[in-house]
Amino acid sequence: MNTKTRELIPWTELILPFVFLLVGVAFLIESNNINVFGFGDVILTALYPQIIAILLVLISASIFVVQLVKTTIKIKKGTAEKVEKSPLLLDWKKSGIRLGVFMVLMIAYVLLMPYIGYFETGLLFLTTSIYLLGDRTLKWFLKSLVVSVVITLVIYFIFGYLLNIYVPSGIIFKV
Repeated sequence: MNTKTRELIPWTELILPFVFLLVGVAFLIESNNINVFGFGDVILTALYPQIIAILLVLISASIFVVQLVKTTIKIKKGTAEKVEKSPLLLDWKKSGIRLGVFMVLMIAYVLLMPYIGYFETGLLFLTTSIYLLGDRTLKWFLKSLVVSVVITLVIYFIFGYLLNIYVPSGIIFKV
């Protein structure tokens, strides 16, 4: 067997839906512990998290069942394909470094938010993350900058003007 190809293990397609199913069940259980009163005496404060948790459970369960049926059919027919290994798996050292940098970026995002501002740190985090996960060329950087600016402006408009929600004020964006 070539080192760059391997027999597809059909059970791997079941792992992610199962994990999301467990997360959904955990959210559903924990959403029952939300205090009914406490947010300005808003009744049914647990309803929104429960709806999201139920949707997550239903969608994850349906994906799990579909994948289970497909996997069972593949096993019965003996049609496990040969697949290329992911470039991330072939070059795990490079991927590990990118993952480490991404984790540092997330921590910096959370720590800098109160000082720089929600939208400013969001813009920096998005631009840097998209660039880091992409091609690392000037063209890719400019694309990531444009996408980040558009996303930041849309979120600023939605939070600041439509919903009138407080977020940490920053140097440029004052909400």
